[in-house]
Amino acid sequence: MKRILVSLVLVSLIGLSAQAALVHHWTLDETSTGAAATITDTVGGANGAVAGAGVSPATGFVDGALQFDGTANAHVSIPGFDASALGNMTFTCWMKIEPGLITPSMTWTRIFSGGDQWEAMMQGDNSADSGKIGNNFWRAGGKVNYPLTAEVPPEGVWIHVAMTSSLSPPGDGLMQTYINGELSGFKENVAVSTWGGGEVRIAHRPGSAANQHFKGAIDDIKIFDTILSAEEIKAMVPESTVNKVTGIERVGDDIVVTWDSTAGYLYSVVMSDDLADDGALDVL
Repeated sequence: MKRILVSLVLVSLIGLSAQAALVHHWTLDETSTGAAATITDTVGGANGAVAGAGVSPATGFVDGALQFDGTANAHVSIPGFDASALGNMTFTCWMKIEPGLITPSMTWTRIFSGGDQWEAMMQGDNSADSGKIGNNFWRAGGKVNYPLTAEVPPEGVWIHVAMTSSLSPPGDGLMQTYINGELSGFKENVAVSTWGGGEVRIAHRPGSAANQHFKGAIDDIKIFDTILSAEEIKAMVPESTVNKVTGIERVGDDIVVTWDSTAGYLYSVVMSDDLADDGALDVL
């Protein structure tokens, strides 16, 4: 069992076989970012426009990025977005959260949003979950309905976010969120929304002025019209940001495996004798 766990953590990077399923790609490399500046979807043609002041070019994880200062019009608006062919989908991006954005009192903050039923967001409910990243693609309602990441993400460093959602029916309703190539949250049988498409925003939610704007940098947004595998998602993340095993030890009847990443996370996984029977893992 120990050998299986280690091989999962250190899985080698492979080529992305589903590249042909890429249907939208906003590189966010634009250097002209004034009000009404075009933000190009280089694959799907769903171009957006900068809404107003507060958006500026920045050094990204992949070439350039867009920096959002969190003010009222600091977002990109993509009109008339059609998600009808995205029942099975994967959303990915790189993001760097501005230090100080995450507080217990922060309000819900959107990374990429078409509204309550179709978005990547950060939780904001004055609880220990504030700041956690939520996958709300094809799901509406509060945090009991959609998967949150296991940990609050680090600020001030680039992290890779990937979300999959399989709309039911005909899909299985599974929603998953990966941080830096590692599964960090999932819920089964919950992707049941019927969002009809419309305006999508980068760094804010349409029609919801009360929710705060994202503050930080966003880079290289991609949408695939399929559910990428864990291996394909991991292949998007350079080895320097993938979690590495730092220790394996036996503590009583338990095997403790610890690994960390340059993005700021530190995890321990415990397998006890009874857990080994069913393969389940407890994250401390």
